[in-house]
Amino acid sequence: MTDPVIGMDGALEIWLIDGKEVRVVPRRVMEMLSNGFDRPPGERWQAPPEPVAERSVVYFVKSGDFVKIGRTTNFPDRLAKLQVGAPHALEVLHVIKGGSKREAEIHRALRDYHYRGEWFHYCEPLIAYFESLE
Repeated sequence: MTDPVIGMDGALEIWLIDGKEVRVVPRRVMEMLSNGFDRPPGERWQAPPEPVAERSVVYFVKSGDFVKIGRTTNFPDRLAKLQVGAPHALEVLHVIKGGSKREAEIHRALRDYHYRGEWFHYCEPLIAYFESLE
């Protein structure tokens, strides 16, 4: 199997998948984020805990013709777990600060484009909505 990496975009690898360029967080970066940059593998860095509200984010992640709108307090870990179960390479569209209340507001605002669970149809009104968010 050939290496899918065809270039770099900042810290992201550019992969060629089914003729499309997809930006992916490299495995080594994910490991550095979870282990700490100056620690050997296996020795985890422990950050001082922050209040959940201050580290919670709402994310928009595209997979095929759908966008998952969810929330987490550990986005790199959540993204890696989502990719394992996704049939397509994931594309991060947008990430904003917010918790369950903000996520619920967004779900309600986009209910006309709802597919199932936290998944929504990828369409122009959805794109315009998340681009308008801070």
